[in-house]
Amino acid sequence: METAFVVGAASMWCVNSDKAEEVWPLKPRDSVNLRWLKLCDGKRALWKIADPIRPDSIFHDALKDRNAYTIALPDWVKEPDAIARIPPHIKWIFGVTATSKIDDNVYLLTLMILSRLQNERLTHATAQSFLQVILFVTPELVRLLECKDPQAVFIIGWWFKMMDDGDLWWMVSKAKIEGRAIRILLEKEESMFGLAQVLDDLVPERPVQQEQP
Repeated sequence: METAFVVGAASMWCVNSDKAEEVWPLKPRDSVNLRWLKLCDGKRALWKIADPIRPDSIFHDALKDRNAYTIALPDWVKEPDAIARIPPHIKWIFGVTATSKIDDNVYLLTLMILSRLQNERLTHATAQSFLQVILFVTPELVRLLECKDPQAVFIIGWWFKMMDDGDLWWMVSKAKIEGRAIRILLEKEESMFGLAQVLDDLVPERPVQQEQP
């Protein structure tokens, strides 16, 4: 089960070019562009079929701590401030209100997860939280990404921007190159909300590091 996620993550980190025009979403659509997202769907399906935490499973004792492996939604998603954390202008762009539900807005779950991460920096300690984003990308959102829906693409661009000054070079390299490609695509093809500029303005508010004496 964890191997499935590692394979998906390894696919995610792979970048085939250092030129923005040769990577997603500027690269013409092909079968591998979003394969790393679809592998996460495979993990969800495998878990459902195998149900490794059932009492008669050979993995039952090893997986007693279900929360460490489960793909159930985090409890905080149901808390009132989960939506409140989303920046006001992002709520407006995506039609999010205080009464919005995940089932009614295809973008909402990912926006809530990103908003919870927006002032975090990618490190070895926080990497699992950043990877949680792709674990909960829904098939509906993947379909929008395949069609290069500007709002869906923006969401991935926001995630990449959060990571592009991180410590994990294998994730940062993809975030930088595909982040540039997303910025170019939004600048060329989206004008209603000015998503390219919105992406530029999403600067994390991180604490200033104190210099050592």
